[in-house]
Amino acid sequence: GACVAIVYGCTDITQFNFSPLANTDDGSCIPFIYGCMDVSACNYEALANTDDGSCIYAPTNADCLGTCLAGFVSVNGACVAVVSGCMDANACNYSASANVNSGCSYGAAIPYSQNFEALTIATTAPATIGAWANTNTATANATSFGWLVDYAGTPTTGTGPQGGTVAVPVNLSLTVPDGSGTPGGKYIYLETSVGALGNSASLTSPCYALSSNPCLSFNYHMYGVTTGSLEVLVNGASVWSLSGNQGNMWSAANVPLAAYGGQSVTIVFKATKGSGTTGDIALDNISIANCALPGCTNPLACNYNAAATVDNGSCTYAAANANCAGACLPGYVLVNGACVAIVTGCIDATA
Repeated sequence: GACVAIVYGCTDITQFNFSPLANTDDGSCIPFIYGCMDVSACNYEALANTDDGSCIYAPTNADCLGTCLAGFVSVNGACVAVVSGCMDANACNYSASANVNSGCSYGAAIPYSQNFEALTIATTAPATIGAWANTNTATANATSFGWLVDYAGTPTTGTGPQGGTVAVPVNLSLTVPDGSGTPGGKYIYLETSVGALGNSASLTSPCYALSSNPCLSFNYHMYGVTTGSLEVLVNGASVWSLSGNQGNMWSAANVPLAAYGGQSVTIVFKATKGSGTTGDIALDNISIANCALPGCTNPLACNYNAAATVDNGSCTYAAANANCAGACLPGYVLVNGACVAIVTGCIDATA
């Protein structure tokens, strides 16, 4: 019953823009439009005016189609940052953290051998010996403690190989033999008159691609009452070790590496100083090759083994005029346990 000012707006309570203050409908009503109103969602609806909780979002580091964004790669159903590297566990540069494969290298093929004859004699430990890295853990006399190329013998008494000086001797016939028994032949050794108890010297190979049946062989000399230890590691795992005085002689070692067959490996010779100066350790004739395979190597034998590299005297042969199964060859017949030439004729003594 009172006159009030006109207030235009949507007066339909069922509409999105209903105005409770309006008293005059101006035809502006807008219906409710439900949908996702988050612009960062995959199903964002630009026309929606009422969020209905239906928003769907892309997985972390992926787009709405599930494709990983640039710089990311799918690993176990999730998009993670790309880490490029070699993913082949048999390669030299294998990276366990890599998720995108790139740049694998497999090392030099075997066989490999080193007798040190072509190398230069040194009185201080070189950074490399051939293609192998020469490192040590000594904090004092670090340049003197390490693998040295030599052929005159250690200057220290009570250890070996025996000799007088690392200087060139006047008469090579008076020098010590190397691992092959050659007087004046070269080898490498750890001089333990320097360094401290527990210091170690490591000779680390480049990467080598092994065959399916590889072996590592070498000669070693470990003489003296304070001799420490010599250890061989392959890809960081110990595969051979020896400690203490082994006598004033060169000895041979052969280490099967079948567990690493077909893989690329790095080999380390690690010598550790004992409690005194009479514990020099020497190496010579390092070889990485296929293991010797014993068997019959004569192709005429019944048990010939084409893969055998060393004849072990096991060859067996067919009997005369017979094959390996014991059957007589064509033109021969078994008579009294032997295959003899066939003679055709009547064998009935009454005829």
